[in-house]
Amino acid sequence: MSTRLRLTLALVLGAAFAVAAVSATSASSARSAALPLGTVSLLSGSDPQGAGGVTQAFSVACPGVQRAARGFMRTVRPAGKANGVILFFSGGGGTGYWGRGERGAEFFRDLAREGKISVEVRWQDAWLSAAPGEQIGPARLACRPATIIRWAHDNLFRPLGVTGGALGSCGFCITGNSGGATQVSYALSHYGLDTILDAVVPSGGPPHAAMAKGCLRNPAEQNYWYAESSAGTIDRSYGFIGRDGPCSRHDPSFVPRWLADSVDTSGDDYVHPRTRIVFLFGAQDRIQNGFPLDYIARLRAAGSPLVSVVVAPNTPHATMSTPEGLAAFRAALLAGTTPATVRLSIVSMTVTPKRPRAGRSLAVRLAVSRTDTRGRVTTGRVACSARVGGKPIRRVAAGFRGGAAQCSWVLPASARGKVVSGSIRVTQGRLSASRTFRFRVA
Repeated sequence: MSTRLRLTLALVLGAAFAVAAVSATSASSARSAALPLGTVSLLSGSDPQGAGGVTQAFSVACPGVQRAARGFMRTVRPAGKANGVILFFSGGGGTGYWGRGERGAEFFRDLAREGKISVEVRWQDAWLSAAPGEQIGPARLACRPATIIRWAHDNLFRPLGVTGGALGSCGFCITGNSGGATQVSYALSHYGLDTILDAVVPSGGPPHAAMAKGCLRNPAEQNYWYAESSAGTIDRSYGFIGRDGPCSRHDPSFVPRWLADSVDTSGDDYVHPRTRIVFLFGAQDRIQNGFPLDYIARLRAAGSPLVSVVVAPNTPHATMSTPEGLAAFRAALLAGTTPATVRLSIVSMTVTPKRPRAGRSLAVRLAVSRTDTRGRVTTGRVACSARVGGKPIRRVAAGFRGGAAQCSWVLPASARGKVVSGSIRVTQGRLSASRTFRFRVA
């Protein structure tokens, strides 16, 4: 065996042994104190991508980081008194908003009905990118989101005067998907923010746990391997531009740096006795079998008592992209929260035909949902009545059909030119919703 080959093999094996030993030596590799936060400056100007909420421009400067990072906060507030604030962070460099389309907009409106202020953070300058040649690393770049989290607590949540909530209820909570999960996880492990956080919901991550396993690509650790694009993202946090960074090259000599920056190996705090931590994954997301496992194991080994894992069915890595994923987020973020008054809400009422005709059938459909679950009501009791010219007519059918309540009648032949009027009511337990109707018969 050549000297060069023996040296290469020794480096690879040494790196593998170093990674394998992390769980046994993590306590000694942890930092002794939380990393320092930066400062927030509010800027003028609105975000052209910020439709659906009120936007505020900002800039964050962090100690030891060459460049400040600009961004926007998009806020949706309840109509009445607020009882909590939830921050949302998106994946990658965080340059997009967390919510997606009308489904995301309705999710935030739903949280507003529960009294929550939703704040989405979008970075104009990717939070995870260092200046060229600046080998700062992701742990210290995470000062940017951690500083925004602290600012939001002091300036948005604290003025609400909310006190005395159940343990782990929001309160003040944060969530992020993929790279957003990294942002919220570093806030706990490296920046000491568990004292102000009621709940943290990392979804699809954090991918910055077990970075050495992801970058080295050892055959026995394929569940941890970074894709080529993800390796480039890791390298940019160390100031490498292009595809020649240490993670892209699987360079074993860089293992000490990765261990010194990973969420699960280099933080100052993994014991969070009063912060509820819910790891949320899509059932179709392979990442649930990789990086996050090491961080979850570290939290549980340290004794954090409120750590749980939830898997949303029919959901990919973009956990917020499906109804099942959003339902899981809702449950995680509102757990322990006293719900607002539950009621039945009318989604729509339709009449067939649109212009009732004498001697023909008339059907009225009422679609109803619950305000607590946002799910359609398809069980319960349906009551309805109708009159033509002030005289009652016999109902033909009443019940649920195709996800809505439906009542039908046959209009008498003598009804031409008269007014048909009536009502339809849905009752589920002690809850009910009703709608009246009135039409001229053709």
